[in-house]
Amino acid sequence: ENLLSNALKYRRPEARLRVEIGWQEQPRFHVFWVSDNGMGMPAEFQAKAFELFQRGPHAHHIAGTGAGLAIVRRIVENHHGMIRLESVPQQGTTVYFTLPKLELRGEETSALAA
Repeated sequence: ENLLSNALKYRRPEARLRVEIGWQEQPRFHVFWVSDNGMGMPAEFQAKAFELFQRGPHAHHIAGTGAGLAIVRRIVENHHGMIRLESVPQQGTTVYFTLPKLELRGEETSALAA
């Protein structure tokens, strides 16, 4: 939810909003991404974007606490995943995260099929 909220909050007013949500299966994990064509982030901010209470230099007029990406990172890492972002100012941001595939036991597979 936070990744979609950020795409809406940090959109560029002069550009029509574009948000892409994607998923790709890999042998041992799933890769998910949320991409937008919003304000983007300067390179010097990207390294600390996932730290608690960090807000971008152009976010002073946008409501928020700077906790969202830190919370997303903690959720992903608590599920043994990884998270990263790519961002270009005035072009947008893509946040990628991975989650490992679950190995279901026989009784769990049977319960899902029922």
